[in-house]
Amino acid sequence: MSKFNYKKILSIAKKFIEWIKKSTRELLVGIIVGVIVLVLTPTVEQYVTQKNTNRYMKENISSISLGMSKGHIDGMLGYPIVEFKKETLDVSNEDSEYVVANYKLPNCVVLCLYHNDTTIAFAVTVNSDKVYSIPRSMYLNSEKYLFDFTYYDFSNIVDEAYGNVPADNDDSAYYYELHYGHNPANFDYYIIGNYKDYSRSNSNLLYHIGQKYLIEKNDGNINDTLSSEELKEYHTLRQNVKPNVFGMVSSEYIEDFDFLDLLGSSAACGLLYDDWIK
Repeated sequence: MSKFNYKKILSIAKKFIEWIKKSTRELLVGIIVGVIVLVLTPTVEQYVTQKNTNRYMKENISSISLGMSKGHIDGMLGYPIVEFKKETLDVSNEDSEYVVANYKLPNCVVLCLYHNDTTIAFAVTVNSDKVYSIPRSMYLNSEKYLFDFTYYDFSNIVDEAYGNVPADNDDSAYYYELHYGHNPANFDYYIIGNYKDYSRSNSNLLYHIGQKYLIEKNDGNINDTLSSEELKEYHTLRQNVKPNVFGMVSSEYIEDFDFLDLLGSSAACGLLYDDWIK
């Protein structure tokens, strides 16, 4: 009888020990899972919030167009990091006020020129893929991101080309082209170009060719300005270099437009671009 009781007590003890082990494991797993959730929740929430913010910001950037008010764009992009008046434009008209406002966003800078609080020119500069989707146009049949297409893909004809190669620093180094006609009912102009060398390609040659063309152009025809070798090199570059700038200019302002109007001083460029990879 006593032997039977001993085995029964031992069996009960073993079951109790197994239950303790199982409960302990479940408790430990629960604690570990709880700690992981506690640690990761802020990170996951931050990731989701940042992802939603980036998507929202991309949508806002892609919706910028001529004619928008400064207040509306400030509301979409936040307050500009650089803002100054352009008093050199149309100084004879005292009622005219030109303001440049530049906005710094992740891997993107938006440059805007306002006339009496209305956008008359803007340009978006990027240093990364899939940041800015340019609108569908008569030049590109579908929406594409900057860095997804070459100059030649955009247009095999060059209407106007400009380049700037500063002697002392590269804060104002750029190449850009103006292409006529937004659509048959709208005669505003497109800007495609490269600011500095954020395109990760040999666009420096485009700067020099664009500068030569700007200085020596003959009736706006680049074929009459460049030598045959330069022209061959130019067309090759346009088939390979991918722009990192896209924008628009109002047709009423096109005669006075210069990309430098949007950049401002070297100090302003430093605030906007100094943290970008060159």
